[in-house]
Amino acid sequence: MRKHGFFQRLFGGCHKAKGQWLIKRVSKKLALDGDQEARLTELSQQIHHSEDDIQSVRREGRHEVMQLLTEPQADRDQAKSVLQNKLAAIVAQTNDMVDAFGNFIDSLNPQQRQQLHAYIQKHDSQHGCRH
Repeated sequence: MRKHGFFQRLFGGCHKAKGQWLIKRVSKKLALDGDQEARLTELSQQIHHSEDDIQSVRREGRHEVMQLLTEPQADRDQAKSVLQNKLAAIVAQTNDMVDAFGNFIDSLNPQQRQQLHAYIQKHDSQHGCRH
């Protein structure tokens, strides 16, 4: 069974439906103002967008791997291409993800950062999405 990290559980993975509820909870816990809540929502949306893009590439890759399994010999170049496409999809999301994360974190005051740190530490060790 695998546990997801705090942000994965907060915004994505098996808890996508709970994303808005958790955003409101974190917003209330940290007493976020409207701008900070907007930045948190932007981060959540960016994570969902990134996950969707990566999942799309993953589905494509799975199809290609299944096709490779029907061949009499492994096509290493094709297998390498499948892996490189997935890595490229992840790298393509990096700047937007880091910007959204940085915008949210930069909007917090020192007390809110400390509260978020404690909240993540507490909840990261207590809960997990089990597969």
